[in-house]
Amino acid sequence: MIRTVVNLRRKSMRTILVLFAVLTFIVPAQAVVITCVSESGGAVRIDYDASDETVLPIAFALDVSVDGGAVITRVYDYKVGDSNAASPGFGIFPWSMQLDGTGKIINWGTPDVNSAGAGTQPGLGTSGVTLEMASRYKSAADAPHVKGTLCRILVDTRGASTVNVKVAPNINGGGVVLENAADAKFSSVGCILGSSAPPSQLPAPASISYPADSNTGRYTVSWLSVNGATSYQLERSANNGSTWTQIYSGAALSYSETVTNGSYSYHVRATNAAGSSSWTTGTGSCVVSIPAPPAVPAPPLSISYPNSNNTGQYTINWSSSNGATSYQLERSADNGGTWTQVYSGVALSFSETVANGNYRYHVRATNTAGSSSWTTGSWNCVVSISAPPAAPAAPASISYPADSNTGRYTVSWPSSSGATSYQLERSANEGRQGRQGRKGREGRESRAAWIRIYSGKALSWSENVTDGRYSYRVRAINSAGSSSWRTGRDYCEVHIENRHENNENDEND
Repeated sequence: MIRTVVNLRRKSMRTILVLFAVLTFIVPAQAVVITCVSESGGAVRIDYDASDETVLPIAFALDVSVDGGAVITRVYDYKVGDSNAASPGFGIFPWSMQLDGTGKIINWGTPDVNSAGAGTQPGLGTSGVTLEMASRYKSAADAPHVKGTLCRILVDTRGASTVNVKVAPNINGGGVVLENAADAKFSSVGCILGSSAPPSQLPAPASISYPADSNTGRYTVSWLSVNGATSYQLERSANNGSTWTQIYSGAALSYSETVTNGSYSYHVRATNAAGSSSWTTGTGSCVVSIPAPPAVPAPPLSISYPNSNNTGQYTINWSSSNGATSYQLERSADNGGTWTQVYSGVALSFSETVANGNYRYHVRATNTAGSSSWTTGSWNCVVSISAPPAAPAAPASISYPADSNTGRYTVSWPSSSGATSYQLERSANEGRQGRQGRKGREGRESRAAWIRIYSGKALSWSENVTDGRYSYRVRAINSAGSSSWRTGRDYCEVHIENRHENNENDEND
């Protein structure tokens, strides 16, 4: 909508707000005569004449309309008059005129063709606009003339042989307001544009375009605009042009198509009030081949899992299904009464971890079309997880000699149920230092109360030690842990006889 009212200053240098108050609160006056004058090329001059009034008009709010399918495309040549610092205003101005701090006009402004303003007309490119304009002056010397030109409008007749141009007061915007706000007469004289000669035929659109093929059946057909056209008609042929069906009629330059498999041709023509152009036909067809949707896959042929298990860990396997994109596996712990999904994915197996119980499984194949029926195992996997082993009891006894004159003897013990190995330890001299004069191994062993001397599966150990007192203890071992120690009740006292003395005695004998 055109909004061309401007700020105005009366003789008392009223401000912009005073003008708004005048336009908003005074009773709209019907003042002056508005005349439309037809000029060449679709131009119409809009004049005013206030000769019958005793005071000059201060503002105009007018609705300008055209009929016959014509539209208003431009507003121009609005009166601007002269302005300087000494005489800061004269004539009729659009709303967007700008002033400096002294009241000097620094920009004559341009009509706002998109603003709704106070009018009721849609705006440029339609059959009606609202003109809102005002005069600006401070004294009679620089007041607008009693009569003159408001502006010109340019009309596109769109091929109509006759177009009537009419002007009426816009009451919402104040109509025509006199300087003293007095009521005044208002009249309007329209004009006629066009001639009785029919307009020339429209040219056909220069081109039409659409794809050569489509695998969805959804694509766009578009064409070039034609000057003077008000609408277009689009037709489709599914039999190489033998017959045509209209699929669109309107002002747009494209159409979104949705079709099934086939071969489609298109042609388009431009239309206005004078008639239609010839057809513009595409050079080829769009071949539509939409792939068939996937079928629901067949169920897997087989599913396998063990009949029994003593760990709770085992694997379920199933065969692949042609066309499947994933699989769903479910488990039942009540012979198929209820099912719980345990896996969904592309794999063909699933590693299960469960507690004691009876478990049955079924599987199905899926894709975008849906899911197959279930393939169900005909047996249950009976899970009975063995209790973890207990730590073994200590060996019932341990035996070794009470004394030895060689330092070579055997320590032995009975087996312990559940044991997988045994540990044997020795204590020398009851944890005290070895005898004076002894050196080496005896002294080193006495530094700790117990020393590990054997670890393994055997039930005995052959000892080879020097002089001293030796105690022994043993315990049983398995994966669950160790038993308590079984310790001998006494010690073995080792006193190795002097080998040289033994030799002499042998000779004497």
